[in-house]
Amino acid sequence: KNNPGSMLFPGDPVDVAAYLNGVTIKGKPVETIRLGPGLSTEINHDTVVCKSAGDIIYKPSNKFWLKTPNHVRYIPRLGDLVIGRVVTKTGDYLKVDIGTPHPAILNFDGGFEAATRRNRPNLVVGSLLLGRVTQASRYREAELVCVDTNGKAGGLGEIPKSVMVFKLPIPQCWELQRPDCPLLTLLGKHLSFEIVIGANGWFGIDSEDVSLTLAIRNAIQSGAIDEDQVKQLAKQFKKQQ
Repeated sequence: KNNPGSMLFPGDPVDVAAYLNGVTIKGKPVETIRLGPGLSTEINHDTVVCKSAGDIIYKPSNKFWLKTPNHVRYIPRLGDLVIGRVVTKTGDYLKVDIGTPHPAILNFDGGFEAATRRNRPNLVVGSLLLGRVTQASRYREAELVCVDTNGKAGGLGEIPKSVMVFKLPIPQCWELQRPDCPLLTLLGKHLSFEIVIGANGWFGIDSEDVSLTLAIRNAIQSGAIDEDQVKQLAKQFKKQQ
């Protein structure tokens, strides 16, 4: 069963039977379900799948729909990895633009691995960083840290200046963050690059060639590229080296 509040992505199946287990209409098992926005059935009509990203909403006895998040304004979720830009620096904390109405707060104390009052990351206004959301509330600013749950940097922190950062619709960034993302799997099979992805609609790419970085960006933003096209890109940039 899909856990309430767990994010589903385009193509993900919905375990409808789990919701309907033991549910009856006028004393009879549910035979027909009603699908609302964001859901559809596959050709065999045996499987319900998502058409976009969101949370499953079930209304007894047989109604299902997909609640999609705000695609324009990022809404922080606890544990999200986000890319942000430092907009204010004070003695004890940073304010970081992560696409929310108000900047997120990142305290130096506990926000970075091994940071002390005399030993702090050399971040300035305009610096880009990858952080983790530790406080998400509609009533106050989001809070970030640049350490994992073990207190280690774990790849979080300032993003190198060689990384070019771009924007993407938020649901597409969520799709890219999946470990089994087909698009990134295909690109990584033939091209050499590094990528950092934020749940807030920003992603960054680093490669040995700016033109290759831009080509990968175009492929990701379009979301439509096949293996032959990726092989052609790989051949093109191999010749340039």
